[in-house]
Amino acid sequence: MKKNFNEISKNLNTKGFFIIKNFINSSDIDSKFLNHVKKKEKFVDGVVHGLEDKYYTSINTKIKEIAKNLNNKDLNISDKKFCYASIRIKKNIKPKAKLIKPFNIFKDPKVLPGGGLNWHIDHYTYFFHNDHKNYLICYMPILKSSPLYSNVAIVPYDILKKNDINTYKKIKDRGAVRFRKVEKDTKPWFDLRFGEKTKVGSWYALDDYSDDTHGWKMKINLDKIKVVPKLCLNDLLIMKADVIHRTNDTKIDRIAIRCDILPKYSFYEQSLLGFFKICLKYFFETKKAKYNLKRYIKVFLSNKLKQR
Repeated sequence: MKKNFNEISKNLNTKGFFIIKNFINSSDIDSKFLNHVKKKEKFVDGVVHGLEDKYYTSINTKIKEIAKNLNNKDLNISDKKFCYASIRIKKNIKPKAKLIKPFNIFKDPKVLPGGGLNWHIDHYTYFFHNDHKNYLICYMPILKSSPLYSNVAIVPYDILKKNDINTYKKIKDRGAVRFRKVEKDTKPWFDLRFGEKTKVGSWYALDDYSDDTHGWKMKINLDKIKVVPKLCLNDLLIMKADVIHRTNDTKIDRIAIRCDILPKYSFYEQSLLGFFKICLKYFFETKKAKYNLKRYIKVFLSNKLKQR
């Protein structure tokens, strides 16, 4: 595992992401970890939360090295506050999205099977911290039979800036945004959300944080400008939290460890104190954020009751 931290920093600033090959070893993964992840329920954001510390002790040492060396004037991150979770993708070669009715303008009109996520910038991390400038997301596949499939598709900063400068400026350092194309069966949903007639084939950014806007029409087709890094088992994809991304496909099973490197002065949301801070924060947030935070609070309390 060779690391040039100047090169990593440069790529994070210009493109928003970087790949480190063979970041972890098979010996870093506890033999019981995969079975543990397979049995745990997903949260409403499609992520498996609440992983026990004992499963990623070796990985944590390597993440600390990354965080310590990337903390600089452009990226004010902690080398102690990390949140671990898991992304679980189930094989579905030809997934057919399910139309969700009645339409709710705060929810997606379609849901992909297999755990695949559509174009977005993460929501809950932004609701918790309101800081995606100083926030890194690390993906490490630990179950993946081929580097060709079930990867993460990304829209790099430089490509987005070149093709749609308006969208680039609006999403820089942001979170809680989805990106969708108007389809024939979802057009009524877009018309309802934006209060106007939309056109099939157009792309929209859906702002799920600001109460002043529902979003904006984009100038690009994200599927045509995406970059898909071919991750092998144990590679690391590290990216800024404001990078547009999605699950590229679900052609094979994939389990990845996700580690979030938090802003230096943030609170640790997975602690009990962090949960109380989220509850307090709820009363001062936008209506859209409250809608989603309420779901998080309910699930958190429900899980705590199950553990008793």
